Order: sequence, then C-alpha cells, then structure tokens
Amino acid sequence: MRTRLFVATMLFGVAVLPLGIVSGLQLRRDVQQIQDTQDQILSGLGQEAARGLSQRLFRLQDNIRADAAIPGLAEAVQHPDKADTLWLNKVVNMVSLREPVNTTSVGVLDAAGIDIADTQAQRIGRIEASEAYYRQAASRTYPSVVGPMHSPEDGRGALFVLGPIRAEGKVVGLLRMRLEEGLLGQSLSEALADQPAMQGLVFDGNGAVRAWTDPEIQNGDPLPAELTRTSARHVNVSWQGARLRGAIEPVPGTDLRVLAYEDWGRYEQLAHSREQDWLIFMGVLTVLALGAAWTIADRMARPVDELSRNAEAVAGGELARQMPVQGTDELQRLSRAFNLMREHLVANLRSLSDELAQRKLAETALRTSE
Repeated sequence: MRTRLFVATMLFGVAVLPLGIVSGLQLRRDVQQIQDTQDQILSGLGQEAARGLSQRLFRLQDNIRADAAIPGLAEAVQHPDKADTLWLNKVVNMVSLREPVNTTSVGVLDAAGIDIADTQAQRIGRIEASEAYYRQAASRTYPSVVGPMHSPEDGRGALFVLGPIRAEGKVVGLLRMRLEEGLLGQSLSEALADQPAMQGLVFDGNGAVRAWTDPEIQNGDPLPAELTRTSARHVNVSWQGARLRGAIEPVPGTDLRVLAYEDWGRYEQLAHSREQDWLIFMGVLTVLALGAAWTIADRMARPVDELSRNAEAVAGGELARQMPVQGTDELQRLSRAFNLMREHLVANLRSLSDELAQRKLAETALRTSE
C-alpha cells in the first residue's frame, strides 16, 4: 500500500504540479489582461465623453465670439440709452437659437454688469456684476465657459458661456449665455449610449457632481476628496454605498472632469469567471491524474506484491510456488532470479534430505552389526 501511495504521489507531482504552476501563472496574465481591457474601455468612454463635451463647449465659445462681434453691438453697450431695443432683442433671441434646448437666457451686459437686453424680460436692468460667474469672466478678454454653478435666484445649476464685447481693443461689455447644466448630461449620455452597462458622471474641482447617467445616484453627495486631487487615470471609488471602478478624463478648457465607471462586481465578473474555469479545469485534471497515477502505481506495484507473497510462501515451505515471468525487463530478471533461487533451494533441500537419509541408513547398519 505504501509503495502504491509513494509511486502515485511521485507521478502526480511530476505530471500535475508543473502544469498547475504554469497554468496558474497564465491565469494571472489572463486576469490582468481582462482587467486592462476593461480599463481601456472605460478610458475610451471617458475620453469620448470629455472630447464630446469639450467640442460642444468650444463650439459655443466660437459662436459667442462671433456673436459678440456683431456690428453695432459694442456701440449699443457703450450707449444703451441710444440703443435700438428691438434690434437688441433680435440679437439675443438669435443667439439663444445656438442651443435652443438648454438655453435659459441670453443677455447683453454693459461694462458695469447691468443687463440691458435679455431673452428673459424680467432680468433686464439687473446688476449681475456681483454674481460669481461675472467676477470670473470680467477679467478675461476671450470667450470662456464658467460653471456649472448654482444660481442665487433659484439654486439651480447653470453653465455660463461668456463672450467679451470689445471696442477699440477694450472690453466694454459681455454677451452672456446661460445654459442648463443638463447639457453636460446630454453629452455624457451620447458618449455612453453604446455601453449600457457603463455609467458616467461629470464633477468639478470641488468634487461636486454636475451631471450623471446612473439613475441610482442620489444628488447632493460630493465625490471623495482624494478623487479630485488624484492624477491617476484609473481609480477605485467607494461612493454612496457602492464600490466602483472608473477612469477619469479632464474636460479641456474647464475645471470639469468625466468619470466613466462600472460596478466593481461587474468589473471583476469576467476575471472571476476565468478563475472559476481554471479551478474546474484543475479539479477535473487532478481527479483524472490521481486516477491515472493510482492505476499506474498499482500496475507497477502488483508484480512486487506477488513476488513478496511468493517469497513468503516459499519461506513458509511452499516450495512448489513459482514466480510468473512477466512485466518489465527488470521484473522479468527478478522473477527468473527468484525462480532460480527457489530451484537451487529445492535442489539443496533434496540433497540435504538424501544425505540425511544415507546417514540414518549408515547409523542403522552400524547398530545392527554391533
């Protein structure tokens, strides 16, 4: 039994363990490759969303640059009391058609930040110089996008596209386009449309979430602070009770970032599936290898066991026992040697028996003669 166990263990170790080590290393490479592929998909989605959003914002900036240069607008801003109100209204209404779905208002502001024309009539005459967006845009001589930021009026998030109105090289006013921040969500949804299992969100430099595609997200919770400071492209995020794997991409020209992500369980699902396949393969291989090793060990140990039984039988006096000559060359030589030994033993025993018989006859004859 011990011989069988030893041989079976040796065969199993030689045949299966190297294969298990090699396949285990290959498994690690496969799992890493699967995760790298998923990270590449997330990065691609994030880049596409950031690029699409950036292109949309750049297009709005280009448009508002051209709109701010409309002949007569600078003169109207410098002399609002002489401006043609009807003409100004046509200008702001025309600008609002650039983004009709998401535009809430378009206004013309003079150098003091006073709204002199607006698509929302109730805003005309308001002083917007104290608003956060104006403070950021007033020092710029080029079109810019500010926000999203919450409006002090209704608390809703708004995105501002601002074009400086210039006259003789100086900024004399602003053309202000106020957009719903849902514009961000639209661009995000368009980028992720082909990957329904992936989700995305847009957040600013403070970690405030400005747009998202996941219906399970609860508005109001900022992202972890370390996420706004990290320079890593791929991140693990624990947020709102969920664990996520995502890729961060900045939106050029803004302080916004796009996070394309998926649930951690789904992210690891393919890798776990590959690991389970490997475990099943190794389990089946182990069972088959143990069965084969035991069978081979039994075939190898059976002649030895038979030789041992025959030797014990001969030792017990069964001199007629013979070992069949079969098996490997070594076992055949051993069997022949055993049979030859048995024959010599039988011959020696017969010779000894004959000698003892002759001695007894001689002793008997000697006693008779006396």
